[in-house]
Amino acid sequence: MDRTTSKAAARGRLAKASSFALFIARAGEVLYVLSAAIMLILEVLYFALPEAFVASDDGYGASYPIGGARLNITGGYLGSEVRLARWGSDGTTMELNPPSVIIAGLTVLAISVLMVLTFHEVARMCVDMRRWMRDPDGTTPFGVGLAPRLMRIGTYLIAVPAITLVSDAALLVLTDIGGSTNPMGLFVYLLLGILAILLSRVFDYGAALQEDVDGLL
Repeated sequence: MDRTTSKAAARGRLAKASSFALFIARAGEVLYVLSAAIMLILEVLYFALPEAFVASDDGYGASYPIGGARLNITGGYLGSEVRLARWGSDGTTMELNPPSVIIAGLTVLAISVLMVLTFHEVARMCVDMRRWMRDPDGTTPFGVGLAPRLMRIGTYLIAVPAITLVSDAALLVLTDIGGSTNPMGLFVYLLLGILAILLSRVFDYGAALQEDVDGLL
């Protein structure tokens, strides 16, 4: 296999991988847009009609009935399990705790928005790569402009556990309802964010080298 054929085969494999990644990124973006929209609506409804929400049996959710279905504000996000309700004075019914419901809902909303932004950047990276593969014009992927997108992805991913920790701290200060946090979920997002930022530095360096080479030709 000569060098030209090898490059064409490599670009073909990269094109397939980019197409698959683009599909996953677009699907993730749509799902998190829906999640953010639903949570925003639920938060507005809770502010307007708090009495319409019902605590779940275990106290970790607040439900808004719509016909035969229910939309939920959940206390579970990114490894955290936050109780949104406590036993009432009669000891037989669960009563929602407004600060817990509001903070948990806003946290899920913020995480959903950050994930929308993350998947959007991944999708744009795939589009940029496919555009480059159609017309490389003697350049390398370092010149496509992926570094800024990787930097933004890393920033968004690191912001996810940061928001979670701030929310958990706020719940500890403002409420006396128990909960738990699994640090492993936070660690995964933090690690992925750091890796994305490191990759952005690599692409920055590669782009600088390419400019130097182009200047010598």
